[in-house]
Amino acid sequence: MAMTEKDSLKAASVRMAEQVIQAIADGKGATWLKPWSGGEFRNIFSEKGYNGFNPMWCRIYCNTHGYKSPLFVTCQKVFSIGKEKGIRINIDNPKRILTICYYSIIIKKNEETQKDEYKGRFLKYFNVYNIEQIENHEEIFAEQLQKLDNITPTEKNSDVSRFFDQYFINENISFGEGGDSAYYSPSKHHVQMPNVEQFVGQAEYCSVLAHEAIHSTGLELKRFKVGDGTKFGSEIYSEEELVAELGSVQFGEELGFISERTVRNSEAYLIGWASKLKNQPEMLLNAAIKASQAIKYIVKIVEKENEQTETVAA
Repeated sequence: MAMTEKDSLKAASVRMAEQVIQAIADGKGATWLKPWSGGEFRNIFSEKGYNGFNPMWCRIYCNTHGYKSPLFVTCQKVFSIGKEKGIRINIDNPKRILTICYYSIIIKKNEETQKDEYKGRFLKYFNVYNIEQIENHEEIFAEQLQKLDNITPTEKNSDVSRFFDQYFINENISFGEGGDSAYYSPSKHHVQMPNVEQFVGQAEYCSVLAHEAIHSTGLELKRFKVGDGTKFGSEIYSEEELVAELGSVQFGEELGFISERTVRNSEAYLIGWASKLKNQPEMLLNAAIKASQAIKYIVKIVEKENEQTETVAA
């Protein structure tokens, strides 16, 4: 019997939560989210970099188990290579796998109304190994490694503050600096941040700024509404905070403002969620998906403005 969307989401959620919980246990809350110094996390054969929340899972996996390479290969591909070459491929702890998840929303145009309508969600996941788990991986993947040596790393956005400033302007979100608190007010559609000088470094400031920016998408993306009980300690509040924190980590990967301190902060936050994730594993992937949706929304708003600016300038 084919798995329903709900069953697939549940299965993927359990896998993700188990890996994070195990990483917390194995890493003992020390280094499993440390800043990565290698190349972009990617599949060694497709050469495509992982996006969304996948880089975070890769980071957790590599640092927990001590792998230095950012390259991965599907379990299925490993076994097919062995069959094709007629060799036995030895794997370090073959039951130790990472789940890479691809998620998208299916939108189709209604022929009668000519409006885009939500038709469902597409969710697919693959089990992968880090290439360092494969014995003699330098020889087995020699051709792929040589090709990847010529790939230029993805350029990161060096002006993160300007990126978010543009988003706030485009969305008519008021922004202020000063005081000792960082927050987003749904009723006022306002983001408040302490002055940048109050932070240990620029990366820490950007991490908190990204967190609040994710919150600011909640009304538009219908994660919550004004006055619906999003108070400290409530279920809605807790899930929204997890969405914002995962979104901040994802933005850190994409825009390049990760530092040792920002990932330690995120690490401590997720450690606090460990016990809850054991009982409600679906919360992790649900929150990660919502965080990815928020990021796509913010990027779309900023890129739309850039297109308009370029058109006017031309």
